[in-house]
Amino acid sequence: MLVLLVGAVVGGTILLKDRLINYSIQAINNELNAPVNVDGIHFSLINTFPYASIVLDNVIVKSPTEGFSRKGFGRTTADTLLAVRKLSLSFNIRKLLDNELELNSVKVTDGRIFILIDKRGNDNFHIIKEKKAASGNSDMQINLEHLGLKDCKIQICNLYKGNGAEWY
Repeated sequence: MLVLLVGAVVGGTILLKDRLINYSIQAINNELNAPVNVDGIHFSLINTFPYASIVLDNVIVKSPTEGFSRKGFGRTTADTLLAVRKLSLSFNIRKLLDNELELNSVKVTDGRIFILIDKRGNDNFHIIKEKKAASGNSDMQINLEHLGLKDCKIQICNLYKGNGAEWY
């Protein structure tokens, strides 16, 4: 029985790995209008069972270049919205087998998040593409059950209102 269970997990890992990685990257690129850089991608069924997960290493999400002015933020990294050493995303395995992508958990480790608003009131965090009302369907559904932040710095700088804050 144990051998069958281990075999099923290993077989599932092999079968789902490429599908999850390719489908996730395609869905993320379809959803965002900001450049994203990733150094490495790992897949796991064991660490997050009953979910499938991908772990992205050294993720950088740039601030949008359209509409947002990166000037005037001083020493703050205005060209970056998010810089994370490790980003874990967990997905529903059952939905994945049906070619659907449902995000259930996000864990950020050793991250820097820069929430910025320029002097005209434009921000760097509206990076999700607007959906047309007629389509109604999204490549990725979000049913977030867990959001974890570990060793993170969140910096808010609002030049429009002249205030800001930092959390660690």
